Amino acid sequence: MRLETFPLTTIHGGLNITDFAVFSSRFFEVVCTEIPTAQSVQFLTCKAFCSMPSSQGVKERKKCFDRVHEKNIPEAIDDQSILFPIPVKGNDPLVAYVNDVDPTVVKRMSEDWLTECASYFVEQFLQIKSTRVDPVTNLYNSNLLSEILNAVDEKWNYQVVVIEMRPQARLPKDVLNHVRRVTRSLIEFNRFGFPLFYLGHSVFGYLIPDEERDFPKTLCLSLITFMKSKGFKRIHCGSSKAQENNVTSDHAQNTGLLVLDQAWTALHTACRRGPFAFCDYDLLAYPDHFPLNRLPRSIITKLQRRWSNSENHSLIYFVPDYQKPMQMADVVVRFLGQNNYVISEAGIFVIKRNSTAEESKKWAQAIIEKLVEERGDGFSMSAAVSEYPFQHYSKTEIIRNCQKAILHGEFLGYRSVVIFDAVSLNISGDIYFGEGDLSGAVREYRRGLDLESDNINLLNSLGVTYALMNRGTEAQHTFQKVLDQEPSNFMALYNRGLGEQANLNHGKAAHYYLRALEVYHQDDTAERNVLNDLSYQLGTAYFYNKEYEKSKEWLVKWFNNQDDNRGRGKCCRYIGISCFHLSMTIEAMTWLQRALAFDEDDAEALSILGELYLVEKEGNDIALKLMEKSLELESNNRQFMIRFARGLNVCGRYSDAVLILKNCIKSSKFRAAAWFELSVSFKGLKKYNKVRYYLKKLIDSENISRDIKTKARHFYSEIKTG
Repeated sequence: MRLETFPLTTIHGGLNITDFAVFSSRFFEVVCTEIPTAQSVQFLTCKAFCSMPSSQGVKERKKCFDRVHEKNIPEAIDDQSILFPIPVKGNDPLVAYVNDVDPTVVKRMSEDWLTECASYFVEQFLQIKSTRVDPVTNLYNSNLLSEILNAVDEKWNYQVVVIEMRPQARLPKDVLNHVRRVTRSLIEFNRFGFPLFYLGHSVFGYLIPDEERDFPKTLCLSLITFMKSKGFKRIHCGSSKAQENNVTSDHAQNTGLLVLDQAWTALHTACRRGPFAFCDYDLLAYPDHFPLNRLPRSIITKLQRRWSNSENHSLIYFVPDYQKPMQMADVVVRFLGQNNYVISEAGIFVIKRNSTAEESKKWAQAIIEKLVEERGDGFSMSAAVSEYPFQHYSKTEIIRNCQKAILHGEFLGYRSVVIFDAVSLNISGDIYFGEGDLSGAVREYRRGLDLESDNINLLNSLGVTYALMNRGTEAQHTFQKVLDQEPSNFMALYNRGLGEQANLNHGKAAHYYLRALEVYHQDDTAERNVLNDLSYQLGTAYFYNKEYEKSKEWLVKWFNNQDDNRGRGKCCRYIGISCFHLSMTIEAMTWLQRALAFDEDDAEALSILGELYLVEKEGNDIALKLMEKSLELESNNRQFMIRFARGLNVCGRYSDAVLILKNCIKSSKFRAAAWFELSVSFKGLKKYNKVRYYLKKLIDSENISRDIKTKARHFYSEIKTG
């Protein structure tokens, strides 16, 4: 039995650009301690350094920046300022711009002393970081998050997103591999460079600075979509932001920790919504902020009393465009005639008996025109109409219909009057979708399709939501309904391709992606936004369908078109492995090295690169280490075992190879390759009877590939003649 290595993890050295935001005050102290007279320290990119006001021109400052990094030697740029090179992992380099230093000190500084200072600064920065980084994920740890949150005040303008991704795993190593895989995906997703924390037990957190209040909802929805595309089976997100006056007497802690507690509470709500969901605490703390919040029971009761003996009526919901309903009530009721009405804090409900929706719409439009004509634009109103009886809706449900229709009217502008219809339900579904309540969104979209079964927008929205909920069959069926009506619908073709790819039908996925490209409209913003991802998905579909030439062509083109150096590395593994299968050894090595720079725990890239190092004689020890690490990450992968055993045979470690290969014999898929490599191992051990035994099994067995049989016959003839 092969002895497995305990996963002792070490911090991968290096600073990244986010460190200089997270640890800025501590890094400042390090510099000022070494250079006591310094009054100002700034960590700047080349662009930021060149844009600073200075007597030097931009070109001179750019030359100075480049010179400092090329020579890796600090230099004084005037009699009060020093520039120190700071190496940054995976990003453009930085400089420490130390300003307002005593001119006498600057004059007496030697080049050797400055160089020692630069090395000391980086060493100290790494030391500060190492104590606040999780050793498994290399992300910032919970201690650092607590420090940051404890230090904030009531003016704090950060938002917190907490992410839970529990593994479906039984073995400890599978749990660790899951956490590492999640970490790699979160880093890949983190295009904005937000500080990312690992809080333990498969819980992660983002700190988001100075963004709009609704930004976390957009972020969470994008993250869920992204992680689902990576094959994860569940993800929940909770978010929160510091609210004004939100520290209550029974929760006497500072703003930062309170916001973390709020995000944690929201996360638990998200967990109850299904395998893919998110929730923002604002919705829990202030349900009135939700545009589809139910009306107070007292308002519903008043309406029920007023229509109790009516079997045919319309409900008109007036909402002022500028003022509060209570401020306009006395003026508006004079225009309502003998109709019953109820005034709420949100608007004015009017019951118009024996009136159809169309008739009530015309009546409401006339009321609004008269009101504006008499009192001016400040008394402008919008209205929504829903009639009873209508479909399967009860009298009480038409109140909700009016609320949905008034939101529909907001898209049409002031003074709009809208009758509740399928579009209203599409909009209400989008609102639930935007709040992370995917089940609520499905309910609304399906109700809309009850009214208008062939509505393309509703079908596309429903299909996307089904896909996010892992209801793949229903999603595919829904997208096909769109394509039955509009065979050239770009979004439906793209989404159908994603569905086929999720179901591992990669050939069909490529077919739909190509059809989408044929009907692509460059002027359509929505289509333009997904074109980049479509090209990437097409390349990966070709890869998994073993069309390696096409995969390489599409993904190299995609790689060259990307501006984001952080994200484009995700395609390198596919290009490298494609080159490997196409026998393009040198290109394969180059791309696989790039793949490992992007993801150092890519087990397949490690295994194949190790094999290529053996072939190209780039160093047997390095090759074996690469292949051994691939097995540490995926210990049951028989393909990796075969490669590793082949490498051990090449290096003369025949006994070790035998131990590996005996595990592979159990697999019918890899048995033939294992028998052949065992014959090689036993030849090295000079056990020729066993060599002949395994070669005979290959020659005499059925269902063995022609290539292996041919190699076995040649080998057998060599053994006989030898």
